[in-house]
Amino acid sequence: MVLAAGSYASIWYATPVCLKEAQVNMRTRTQLEMQLALWLEKLPPDATLLMYTGDHVGAVERAGIPLRRTINEGNHRVWKQPTDPDGLWERALANPGQYADYVLAFEGDPVGQAVREMHLHALVEIHVTGQARAVLYQAR
Repeated sequence: MVLAAGSYASIWYATPVCLKEAQVNMRTRTQLEMQLALWLEKLPPDATLLMYTGDHVGAVERAGIPLRRTINEGNHRVWKQPTDPDGLWERALANPGQYADYVLAFEGDPVGQAVREMHLHALVEIHVTGQARAVLYQAR
């Protein structure tokens, strides 16, 4: 019983590995989101932003931009599977300038892949070690 209690006590005071990993990864994510927020705060208050919010929605939150001003993967009609060519998300990815004022793309995300060959005007490119490169484009 003493051995079992001692084992549980040592685990209770140790930081779980999954929590440690999250804490380490969060440092660089927070740095990236803080730098992005500084740039997003400079956008006009009525500007529309096309971005994939699955990874870095914290940047939008820190900048005080409501999600209703973003076009994101949540603007996909989920009952239309596997694709929805008439959905807002898909139309904005195909032609960002028609639907959004600015585009925030991360290397490897759906927006980054969609705008790679579109020759949009890049306003800022942000690099943080351990995170995907972020680029803020002007679409209109």
